[in-house]
Amino acid sequence: AFAALALSEYSTLPGAAITTPHEARSEARRIMLDLTYVTEFEEDPLADPDSAGAVLLALTRIRRNDSAAWMAEPELDVLARNATGRLLRAMESEGWARGVPPALGGMIACALAGADPWDDTGNARRHAEELLRGLLRGTPSEQLIALMPWVVWCELELSAPGAPIPASSTRYMWSTTAPWCRSARWPLSSRPMSW
Repeated sequence: AFAALALSEYSTLPGAAITTPHEARSEARRIMLDLTYVTEFEEDPLADPDSAGAVLLALTRIRRNDSAAWMAEPELDVLARNATGRLLRAMESEGWARGVPPALGGMIACALAGADPWDDTGNARRHAEELLRGLLRGTPSEQLIALMPWVVWCELELSAPGAPIPASSTRYMWSTTAPWCRSARWPLSSRPMSW
């Protein structure tokens, strides 16, 4: 799932070669389609909440980055709906999120924030916000970098299209990680921030 996520994100980079983004998006979809068919010799990618979260995160980002091609792959919708259900069951009945390490929690919050198309309960966004706020309150400042880019992507998913990014977490993250981001020439976002 992380390989598909990386390929999908790579396809959005402005400096990618002309044919490379299409190939990267196609390969990302192929990897995720391979996860829809589990043989008796393979582990189910949705067997545990951690894996389901990784699958859901990859699918939400692939859908965002390649929405036109997404429509031609109905199996990906089924996989996303199943991953969303698995993750929500873990959040609601298993109390799973209480012991999640910060980096994994940020990834899960981001995945849930983008799960609206497959969330029949309407609870994914609420869980994403609760998890995000808990991570930002409970993660020591020296460990906040482990939450990147998940919490910023999560904030983008949770905010209305075109609206400023809520400053509650992004400003705090930026203030504690800005020196690293600037040295790496990493742009936080082109969207305005409500500071």
